This record gives sequence, C-alpha cells and structure tokens, in this order.
Amino acid sequence: MTAFIGENDGGKTACLDAIHFLLGDYSPIEDDYTKSAGGSVSSITVEGWFRTTSEDEHRLLAEASTPSTEILHVIVVATRSGSPVRTMERNVPADPRLNVDLSAMIVANLKEFATHNGVDVSSCQRKESYVMTLTDWLQSQPHSLGSGSLPKQIQERFPSLVSFDSADAIDPEQTIFKLLRQYAEDEMEKEKYTQSVKRIESGIRTELGKQSRSLEKVIKKYNPDIVSAKVEPQFRVGSWLASVSLVLSERDGQPIPLDRRGEGKRRKVTLGVHEWSSGLLANRAETQHDLIFALDEPDTHLDYGAQRQLYEVLKQYCKNGIQVVVCTHSLNLINRMSLTDLVYFQLDEQLHSTVKGLVCNNDDPDTVWTFVNQVGSSMGLDNATMFHERCFLIVEGATEMNALPALFRICYGDLMQSYGIKLIDGESSGSARCLAKFLNNNRKKVVFLLDNDCSLQQETTPNRVFSRTHLVDDGFDVTQQVVFVGNKEFEDAFSDATLARLATTLNRQLTSASAKRRLRELRQDANSDQDCKFSQKFAGGICGTSKPQMGKGLGQLVKHKNEVPEAIRRVFEIAVSTANGH
Repeated sequence: MTAFIGENDGGKTACLDAIHFLLGDYSPIEDDYTKSAGGSVSSITVEGWFRTTSEDEHRLLAEASTPSTEILHVIVVATRSGSPVRTMERNVPADPRLNVDLSAMIVANLKEFATHNGVDVSSCQRKESYVMTLTDWLQSQPHSLGSGSLPKQIQERFPSLVSFDSADAIDPEQTIFKLLRQYAEDEMEKEKYTQSVKRIESGIRTELGKQSRSLEKVIKKYNPDIVSAKVEPQFRVGSWLASVSLVLSERDGQPIPLDRRGEGKRRKVTLGVHEWSSGLLANRAETQHDLIFALDEPDTHLDYGAQRQLYEVLKQYCKNGIQVVVCTHSLNLINRMSLTDLVYFQLDEQLHSTVKGLVCNNDDPDTVWTFVNQVGSSMGLDNATMFHERCFLIVEGATEMNALPALFRICYGDLMQSYGIKLIDGESSGSARCLAKFLNNNRKKVVFLLDNDCSLQQETTPNRVFSRTHLVDDGFDVTQQVVFVGNKEFEDAFSDATLARLATTLNRQLTSASAKRRLRELRQDANSDQDCKFSQKFAGGICGTSKPQMGKGLGQLVKHKNEVPEAIRRVFEIAVSTANGH
C-alpha cells in the first residue's frame, strides 16, 4: 500500500490521473494542459517503469528487444490534436522506417511491408506466421537503443486499475458497480467461462467477416483504383455488467433515501461495501491481471473508529494481492503505515509539484527501515511528525525535556509545537544518533542543544554519542546546527540565584544561605574534577530529587526571559528561524 500525502493542490490527484493515463484508462482534458503558475503546455508526457513477474513476461520483453527483461520502461505522450502515443524503451531498427508494430497491422499491410523490404513470406498462411517471419527478419537488421512501439500483447499485461474518487465515497451504488464489474471481468477469465466465451467470440467474428465480404464490391464500385478491400473484425466479449442498484430499508421496512442522508452515513455504507469486497476479491487467481485500487481521500468525514476500520480494509486488499494507492490527509492512516510507503507532495516556489519520500541509506545497517520506524515511534515521532514538522530540536536527557517547553514559552509566549518545532529526547543513545542522521540526510531541519562537554575532543569523551567528532562524521554543520550549553552540562548553565531558589523549593530543609554555599562548593568540585557530574550531585545530593523533577522545577521557577541562560535562548532563536525557513 502506498499513501500520497501532503498539502492541498500539491499534485496527489494529478498523479493518480497520470497512473490512469499510463495504463490506458484516462484521456487528458483541457485542464490537464494548464500549468498552476499560468499558461499551458502543448503535450503531456508520462513515463512508467514496470517490473516483470513471470517467465512469460520475461519472454515477451526479450522478443520485443528491450534493454532488460526485468524492467519495462513505458512512455506515453498526449497532444490536444491526436490520440495518445504509447512507446517503450527498446532496441529499435537503426532505419526508422522499420520501427513498426507488426501485431497491429492487417495481413494486407504485412504483405506490402514484406514486399517493400524484400522479405519472402510466400510460405505464410495466417497472420501469426507473417508476424513471426517479419519479426525474425527485423531482429537481423541493425539496431540501436531508442523508443519503439508498444506491442499489444505487452500492453495487455498491464495491471487493471479501479479508481474510487472522492465522489464515489458518498455513492455506495457506484462503488458496488465498480467492484462487481471488476469481479465479473475476473470471472470471465476463469477456465470455466473462457471456452464458452471463445466460442461466442469466434462465432461472432466469423459472422462479422461474412457480412463484411460484400463491402469490397461496393468500395471498388466507388473507387476503381482499389484492387482489394478486406475487413478483419476483432470482437471481444466484455463483462456485460450494465448497472447496479442498491435498495436499503429501515427496521419498519421504510426505504432509506441515501441522497437525503449526511455524507458521514453514506461514507460508512461505502466503507461496508469495501469490507465486503475484500472478501469478494480474496480468491483472485494468480494468473489473472495484477489489480490496482486507487482511492482519493476515502477517509473524509469518517470518525476515528471508522478510519481505523478503513485502514484494516485496505490492508486486507493488500493481503489479497491488490496494490492500493490512497490519497489522504488522515493522520490516523498515515501514522499506521510504514515510512517507506508514504510519498509527500508539495508545491515549490514556482508552483511546480515536488515529490518526496524519506530515503534510507541501504549500506548503513543502523538505518534500516524497521529500525527507523521503531526508534521514531519510541521517541514520540509518528509518520506525520517526520514529514510535517519544520524543525527537530534534539537534546540529551530528561532535565532538558522537562524544562525547555516552559522556558520556550517564557521566551516566545507560545508552545514549541505552534512554531513547528518538535523536541526530541536523545537520551545519549546510539539509536537517537541514528535517527538524527536519518532526518538530516533527508533534508529535515535538525538542531542540537548539547552539554558543553560534548564539544571536547573525541579522545577525552570516548563514550559521548553526540560528541563533536560524531556530529561531523554524521554530516552535521556544528557551527550552524549545534549549540553547546553550560560549563560542562545543561544544568550548570543556570545562575547561582536560580539554582539556589530551586534547591530550597525542592528541599525544604535547606536555607538560602546553605543552598548557595553548597552550590559554590559543587561548582568548584566540578571544575577541578573531570569525572564530577554536576547535575547528578546537585539533583540527588543537594535537592534530594531526580533530574526529571529538577527539569520540571526549573520550568516552573524561571519567570523572566533574562533568567534563561544565553545558550538556551540562542538555540531557541536558531530553531525558530530554521522552522520559518531561514
């Protein structure tokens, strides 16, 4: 399952239309030639890459002289004046006059092509033999890599696509029709029906051929220069599903007019239809066409519980072998999916759609996708946050996590979240380092507030996860993305007056004078002893509490911006500026 997410008018629905166009199920309309920034284009080009999944498909690509039998590259071009032209990357004859689709030609044209090029087809009786002989001859001619015609037998292997737009979500009847039509087409391909269908098709083709023979005489009557006019009818039985009606009744037998009910009600009926169809399509034969379901914002107007049910239905489609593409703004759906399955759309400054995904470096075993998802989740980073937050502020521990939100509000009068800043507890762990590197590599804006002892050389801080050396190795600009705080630690950056007030608040047995005296002694010890941890001894030895409680106390005690240490104010400024795109 793939989810298209991002801002309105970012190009999500247009991308679904492009998939339709690529698969041959959509013809561009005039609006498709119009650019968001104004003006229009004369043509539309869509390219797609398909992976083969069977030996038969490998054989078809080999016969078509594609560069690879594993990947098919298709190009479709549409103009206002003509029908779309479908080509594929293949080794084509160096002579452009030989770049033809033999399978699309009638026998008369195949004979003419053979005569023109001096190919002996005297032993050929049926169209298939003409095509085979001419194909063998074409393969013997000089070739070069280019763009050639897309054979019909390859295009017939394309996945089938069933699209459910936003209007279908409130039209259960139309949704039922599309699902039953697909089911009917699947049934028609099963062996128990195919023989009967082939007999019907053959019989009708024969009858059409008989009726068409008399046409040659009439054409010659009006066109004496024409020697031969043969019609080769092609007839194929369709699904035969014309329409579907849905009649709902209440307990008293009265009909339920859905067109008079709210959209939420109609959407829940549609949700029930999708759940029913996940069972209907569960037993599709592996030999049948691949199937894609494209749903445009199916979650709109659904409550939280219904959105969860929708996700389970979509997952069941996937288990049944159906590829699902869904356009959504639902954080409920987004946060239940893997990051690998999310594609983000937005407009750039020129109003061009840009498409982004979070990319994982495959040669780095610490950043495999499962790991990134698990680490992000454990740190409160859901999928929506990873894509939408404008700045990630990473700190080292519980004191910072508890103090900084309140200190930010003192400085800016609002919450960090309102500025698009996400605070992350790095916990001084390798997992956090991995996640920070992952975000930075994906051009997410990352800022650090770290204890000053992280700025020391690696040999003096071998166990620090966020040491200066590690940060540089991971690709961070230490001068722009990192602020080091305190003499050694975050906690010792606050003034004696602030810390003494905190100590007497948390430890009622202390007086102001004794708190200041013990604080001075602690600072001296910390300055003279490299192994002395100021934060631990202040929290446990003086205040008689934990570092998390110390952080909460600082957040409650500090009342004025000038009481916030300068390094903390500076990292706030960088984070706010970064979140605003500066």
